[in-house]
Amino acid sequence: MPVYDYECDSCKTITESIEHYNTEIIVCERCNHCFARRIISANGPNCANQDAEWIRSVLEVVDKEGGKHCQRFLKNPTRKNYNTYMKGEGIRPLESGEQMRPPIKNRKEEEAITRDVIARSVSRFTPQQYEEYNRR
Repeated sequence: MPVYDYECDSCKTITESIEHYNTEIIVCERCNHCFARRIISANGPNCANQDAEWIRSVLEVVDKEGGKHCQRFLKNPTRKNYNTYMKGEGIRPLESGEQMRPPIKNRKEEEAITRDVIARSVSRFTPQQYEEYNRR
């Protein structure tokens, strides 16, 4: 019988299980919730992340104490969770044809960019957050 991956709707745990090909839903081994759904089908061991080693490199920069999107990605580094993590952090990958910004070569340019980034961030602060920021 084939090996399938199931994700629990309740606790979001992902487990492998050897099941009949018709089995769509199983009981979660962790929380006993009866709606663990099949998410990945593989004939053999799960190799879903083996073609994307770069995803694991992202784990080095993910905030270990971050929100649900960070925790989910740390627990299960899949492309779907990577996209959710990026969206949750408000960042995006480079588009096709888009190039990285060249490195900053002088201190004045770096300070101007830093002031610009801070000004943009501060404009999103609540009055209380703005006061707290200015006290630092």
